[in-house]
Amino acid sequence: MQPLISVMIPTFNYGRFLATAIDSVLAQTYANVEVVVTDNVSTDGTPELVAARYGADSRVRFFQNEANLGIIPNLNRGLNHARGEFVLWLSADDWLLPGHLERLHDVFARHPAVDVVYSTVYFADEAGRVYGQRVDEGLLPFDYVDLRDELPEMLTGVPQMTLPATLFRRALFDEVGPLDETIPIAADWELAVRLALAGKRFAYLDEPSACIRVHRSNHSGAAFNATGEIVVQTVRIVEKFLDHPGMARLRGRESVVARHLEKLRTAKIAELGSNPFSEEFERRYAALHARLMERDALYEPARVRTSRISMVIPVLGPPGPALRAIDAAAAQRFPEVEIVVVDQGPLPIGELLRGRVAAERLTYARLPAPRLPGAARNFGLRLAHGEYLAFLDEDNVVDPDHLTALAATIERSGSQVAASGARLVVELADERYIEAGRVAVVEGLFRGPADPLVLGAIANALPLNAILQHRRTYEHAGRFSETAWILEDFDYLGRLLSVHQLAFSPAVTLEVHCRLGLRAQALGNYAKRYLATLDEIYAARSVDPDVEALRARHRAAVAAALAGLPEIAQTPEGVVELLSTLAGRNVVPTPSAGVVSSGG
Repeated sequence: MQPLISVMIPTFNYGRFLATAIDSVLAQTYANVEVVVTDNVSTDGTPELVAARYGADSRVRFFQNEANLGIIPNLNRGLNHARGEFVLWLSADDWLLPGHLERLHDVFARHPAVDVVYSTVYFADEAGRVYGQRVDEGLLPFDYVDLRDELPEMLTGVPQMTLPATLFRRALFDEVGPLDETIPIAADWELAVRLALAGKRFAYLDEPSACIRVHRSNHSGAAFNATGEIVVQTVRIVEKFLDHPGMARLRGRESVVARHLEKLRTAKIAELGSNPFSEEFERRYAALHARLMERDALYEPARVRTSRISMVIPVLGPPGPALRAIDAAAAQRFPEVEIVVVDQGPLPIGELLRGRVAAERLTYARLPAPRLPGAARNFGLRLAHGEYLAFLDEDNVVDPDHLTALAATIERSGSQVAASGARLVVELADERYIEAGRVAVVEGLFRGPADPLVLGAIANALPLNAILQHRRTYEHAGRFSETAWILEDFDYLGRLLSVHQLAFSPAVTLEVHCRLGLRAQALGNYAKRYLATLDEIYAARSVDPDVEALRARHRAAVAAALAGLPEIAQTPEGVVELLSTLAGRNVVPTPSAGVVSSGG
C-alpha cells in the first residue's frame, strides 16, 4: 500500500481560495492522501465552507485554533495533526496540479536515502491564470538527486525551496524539530538551512507541478519584501547558525555570504530611498559581517593534507579523450578527491563512468544545453564540495601524484595557489578523435618558476590545469568569463594571480595534449576569435609601457602564427611552434631550451 501523504493547509480568511486548494489535493493521482486544514479563527465562513463541502469526506480533517496563532505556529499546528509518513504544506491560496504528489513521492520510492524532494513552481494571478515559472540562478536546469551541497546556495542566494512544492519525510521533524516560530516569515528558509546543516539529502525536479498565487492580499509576501524584513530575517538565520559545526562546509566562501548580505541590505535601502533598519539591527549586521570576513581571512595551509580537492572536468567533445582525463583524475593518490564532470559533449558519458570511477568520488551533471567553457567551469564549481579546487580539460592528463605534489607545495610555501610543471604532448588522432599515439613531447614550453612574472601579463603561458587553489581565491578573483569563446583561462588566471602569489611545484605532473590539425579542440574551433579576445583581456589589465611593448610584439607573433592555420598544425614541428608562440616564447624565451622528442 502507498504510504500516507499529509497535505497541511494553514488558512486565515482565505475561504474564497480554500476549496481550490483542497480539491487539488483530493484530485491527485497519488491516492493515499489526507488534508489537514488548520484555521487561524477565520471570520469569512471558512469553517462552514469546509463542513458543508467536505464534512462527509474522511480524507479532510479540519482544526480551528483557539486564537489566531500567527503564520508559523499555524504551520506547526498542521504538523502536529499530520498522520502521514510524508508531509507537504500547501498555502490556502495555492494549488497542486494532479501529478504533483506522485512525481515527488516517486523520487523517494526510487531513492530511499533521500530526505527532501522539491520542484520549481508556476506563478498565477489572483484569478488563477498561470503566467510564469520560477527561475533563478540557484535552481539547477535539470532533475537531480543528492548532487550538490544545498547549504552554500541557501546562504548566498534566494531560498530554493517553496513549501507547496516540497515533500518531506515526517520523521525529519522528530529529529530536527518543527519550524522556528521566532522567525515570523522566513521559517521555511531557516528549516531548509537547518536540514542542510544536518546533512540531509535533497532531490530536485526541474518541471513545475504546483501553482503559487501572487496577489495583493498575500499575508506574508508584501510586507516581508516592502519593509526590509527579508534582510532582517536573513541576517537572523545566518547569525543563528554561524557557529554550527556544519558551517565548516562553507570554509573559503564566508566572504561570499558577507557580500550577499551586503547586496541585500544596500539594494533594499536603494529601493526604499532611505534606511529602514534600526540602529540595533545595524550593529548586529556589522558584527556579523566582520565575523564572516575574519573567518574568510583565516587560512591554514597545513589543512590541505586533510582537505577535499574538487577537480572540475568540463566535457565538450567526444568520449575518448574525456574518459582518459577522468581516468587520470580517478587515479590520483591524494586521499580526498572529488571529480566533478560537467558533461555537454555530443554523447552522454554518465553510463560509461559506472564502475570506472568510484561513486563516492564522482559528481556528474549532464547539461541540457551547451555552455561556453567558462560557464561550464563556473557551473561545475557550484557542484564542487571541496575546500581546494583544481581543473582538468578533457584533452589533458595528470600523473597520479599531481594533486599530492601540489598540496605539498601549498603546505611548504604557505601559498593559496600552486602550479605544477607541464609538458606538451603532440598526438595523432583517428577520425573519431581517439588518441592514436604520441608524435612529440616538449619540456619547458610552459611558464615555470624561472620565468619573469611579467610573462603572465603577456601570454597564455600557464595552463589552468596546472593550478591548485584554495576555494576562497576563486571567490576573490571572480568567476570565469561566461561570454568568452577562448582564452577564458588566461583571463581568469590573470585576475587570480594579480591578488594571490603563485608557488611552483618542482614536479612536472601535467601533460597538455594537442592533436595534429587541432581536431575537435578549442584552439582549432575558435582560432578566429583569439586576437579579439586577447585584445579585450589586454584592455582590461593595464601595464607599464615596457610590458605594453612586449604585448605588442607577442600579439604580432600570434597573428602571424594564426594566419598560417590550419597548415601549420599539420606537423608536430608546426604544432610545437604554434603553442610556443601562444605561450609567449617569442618575447620571453624559455630559460631552459625546449627539447622536442619522439613520443613513446
